[in-house]
Amino acid sequence: MNTKPKTLSHSAETTKLRLDVHNSLTEFSAEQAAQWDALVQDNNPFLKHGFLSALEAHGCVGEHFGWLPHHLTLTHESPDGDQIVAALPLYEKHNNYGEFVFDQAWEQAWNHVGLPYYPKLVSAVPYTPAQGQRFLIHSQPETIGHGLFDAEQLQTQLFDNALALAEELNMSGVHWLFANPEQQAWLESHKRDNEYFRHDCQFHWFNQDYQTFDDFLAQLKKKSARTSARNAKPSPKAASNFVNSTATPPPKTIGTTSVISTRKPLSTNGAPPRSTSTSLKPSPKPCPSKFCWCWPIWTAAALPEP
Repeated sequence: MNTKPKTLSHSAETTKLRLDVHNSLTEFSAEQAAQWDALVQDNNPFLKHGFLSALEAHGCVGEHFGWLPHHLTLTHESPDGDQIVAALPLYEKHNNYGEFVFDQAWEQAWNHVGLPYYPKLVSAVPYTPAQGQRFLIHSQPETIGHGLFDAEQLQTQLFDNALALAEELNMSGVHWLFANPEQQAWLESHKRDNEYFRHDCQFHWFNQDYQTFDDFLAQLKKKSARTSARNAKPSPKAASNFVNSTATPPPKTIGTTSVISTRKPLSTNGAPPRSTSTSLKPSPKPCPSKFCWCWPIWTAAALPEP
C-alpha cells in the first residue's frame, strides 16, 4: 500500500517524476521488482527486491520488530510506460534493534531536552551491518526523460523527500546507516551547517593466508588457542573448506556512515551530544590483535533550522 503519490515539478511538458512511499515491497509487480533491482549497481544481494520483500513476507520486519517499511521511489512517467529511476530503502523504527549502530547517546540527548527520539526513519538493510548503496540511482539517468535527469538531482531529491516524510509523519529524524564510501563522500560534500557526525568503530577480521583452522590457532597464544578450539570444534570438512582470502586490508579507508537528519535541534544552542566527534576523516587502525582491523563508523546528524 502506498501513500498518495506526489508529482514533482519538472521543466519538460512531457516528463513527470512521481514520488511514491511504499509500505510494502511485496506489492510490487514483477516489472517494478526488476526496475528496483536494476538500480543496485554493485549487485549487492541484500539490496535486491527479493531479499527485502522476503524479510516482509516472512515476518522478519514489521510492527512486531519495530521495522515498518516506508520505501521511497522516484518514477519517471511517460506515454511509453512508467520506470523507477531512483529508490531509497527506508523504515520507520521504534527501537534500535537490528541496526548494529548504538545510538543511545543520541536518544539521551533528545530525552534530555524533552523530545521523543522514537519513532525515527532509518535507511538501512535490516539486521545487516554491511556497506552498500542507500540511494539507489539509475546508472544512466541522462538517457531518461530527454536528458533532464542526473544522478545528483535524483539523489538530492531522495534525501530531501526523506526529510520531508519525517516531518510529515512527526519522526525525530532520518538515519542513513552503513552507506558505501561513494555515498559517504556525497553526504560529507553536501554537509549542511546543521549536520553533525558521530564516529564509532567496527571490527573486520582478515584471513592472514590461513589454509586450515589449525593454521589460525597456531598464531594464537596457548590459552586463546585452547579456548577457540574448544568453542569452535571444527569438523574436518569445515577445516578443509576454510576460506583463503587476502591477508592485507584494503588500501583505502572504508568507513561506515550513519547519517542522522533530525527535525529539531538537540539543545537550545544547536550543539551536538558530547560524544560527537568533529573529525570527518578517520582511518583504519590496527587492533591489539593482528587478526583484525578497526574500521570507523561515521554517524551524522542534520538539524533543521529553528
